Amino acid sequence: SSGSCAVLPAGVRNPRIKDIVMYMDEKFGGNGGAEALGQKLNKTVSWRDVIDGGDDATLKAMTQGKVQQLGFNLDDQAGSTTGVVNTYVNVKVPVIAAGITDKLTVALAVPIVTVQVNADTGLAKSPQADQLIASVCESDPDKCQESSAKLNNAVNTKLQRLGYNPINSYTKTHVGDVKAVGKYQVWTGHNDGFAVKGEVTAPTGTPPNADNALDTPTGDGQTDVGAMLIYDRYLNAHHSLKSNVYGGYTVQTGDHIERRLPVSDTDSLSNDKELLARKLGDVIAAGASLSYEFPFGLNFSAGYGFQRMAPTQYDGGKFADYRYRLLEANTGQVLHSATLGLGFSTVEMYKNHQFKAPFQLNMSYCKPLAGINVVKNDFMAFELVLFF
Repeated sequence: SSGSCAVLPAGVRNPRIKDIVMYMDEKFGGNGGAEALGQKLNKTVSWRDVIDGGDDATLKAMTQGKVQQLGFNLDDQAGSTTGVVNTYVNVKVPVIAAGITDKLTVALAVPIVTVQVNADTGLAKSPQADQLIASVCESDPDKCQESSAKLNNAVNTKLQRLGYNPINSYTKTHVGDVKAVGKYQVWTGHNDGFAVKGEVTAPTGTPPNADNALDTPTGDGQTDVGAMLIYDRYLNAHHSLKSNVYGGYTVQTGDHIERRLPVSDTDSLSNDKELLARKLGDVIAAGASLSYEFPFGLNFSAGYGFQRMAPTQYDGGKFADYRYRLLEANTGQVLHSATLGLGFSTVEMYKNHQFKAPFQLNMSYCKPLAGINVVKNDFMAFELVLFF
């Protein structure tokens, strides 16, 4: 969200801690439809794939012999790989803000990101696969269990052959991308106000890793520079009902990053890596909200947000041009979301000498309504704001 036009008085400091909780298991795909996070792991596997992906020469030769003996074709289906991926993300964001003048406030936010990934892969075997394993078990019992296990672990077998890290469940905590913010209040009147906000985001998080088929970076690896316009207006005489609209643009600067070049539009896994020039798409954001504040400090809000990121551009020269275009496919993002908020503030009561300390407690719920190439799950955010 944009926040309001309000700024801190000169000399006032404002520490706050924000806690964001999200469970992710599905997303809006490239056509806007819902799909599982592990869907890209769901691939048809042929006997040729099984044999080419084997790392045991004896087992490879045995499998190829059994395929021929049973009258199978190398391009027949051995099964379909399956992937189930559930991700829990908790982001704690300590923020310190200070009023430089009565018109200018600056702030620094340092997110601490904890990611817990639960991943499970396997193979839904075809009738041919059941026949082949039964034949192996009959002719060579010592290879029976190994053959079945390697077939069931077809996803990680292929990843290992291509030089990827295996897919496992894990938990990690790391600093995200640090953000410096400045907000200048252009004007404030009896019923409305207008402010300009500028942001610079530094690449302090862990960047994407080309060796992780399921990657969970805590940053995007490059610097962002953004600006936003914010307008507030009270809608009643008591100043209890307020509207807020905002619009902003963020430039994501170019960088260089190692990526793997897809072989086809149906398989993104590849052993071809290259250090590429990358330009993440710029971001447009806009939204509007209404909030109502009761005399005793309780407030409710409801809002709508829109965000669009242009497709990413890559530039390299080691491989055919179409492979760079495949890498760019489905990198643009669109998100429509609704947010409900509940808060409690003692600031006005403190000003009127009705409360001993000024603070705010805020809680919000965000629901993605529609999108392209973004997470579909909703999330909660909690915030404690202090003033001194």
